[in-house]
Amino acid sequence: MNNGWAILHFQFKSAIHDILKGHKYIHTYFSRMSNGCQNEEIANQLNISDRTVKNHVSSIMKKLKVKNQMHAVLAAIRNNWVSM
Repeated sequence: MNNGWAILHFQFKSAIHDILKGHKYIHTYFSRMSNGCQNEEIANQLNISDRTVKNHVSSIMKKLKVKNQMHAVLAAIRNNWVSM
């Protein structure tokens, strides 16, 4: 693993630890997003509001320092947080 990926891997693991403390649906979000589910679908499946999902996903993306859900999912897959 080169230095850049090692740093990203460490940042991701630290961010996941922080995220896990505040989001009980984190694994569900990642697995549903990796399967192409939109926020509204995730909200319906979890019986929570669409706004709640959007807020949580926004918080996750901010902590992971990514610009969109696809990058968050890719980071999760690369770090074995979810599998395809």
